[in-house]
Amino acid sequence: MTLRIPDEPEDITDPNIYSIQQSKLRTEEDMRMKLAEEKKDGVRKKIAALREEFTGLVEKNQMQEEVL
Repeated sequence: MTLRIPDEPEDITDPNIYSIQQSKLRTEEDMRMKLAEEKKDGVRKKIAALREEFTGLVEKNQMQEEVL
């Protein structure tokens, strides 16, 4: 029974290919960016709802002034 010793793996020298560490860091950064964008979207929706409420209150207020 003979054991075969595997050849040394070749280094990746192409600068366009991410290393395992770079890939992991990139994935983590992408996840943080996604979460930040989701939070921003939530804030934007809340601001839009507040603007609508404010506009409604201004209109209601103007109607009250006309009655007086």
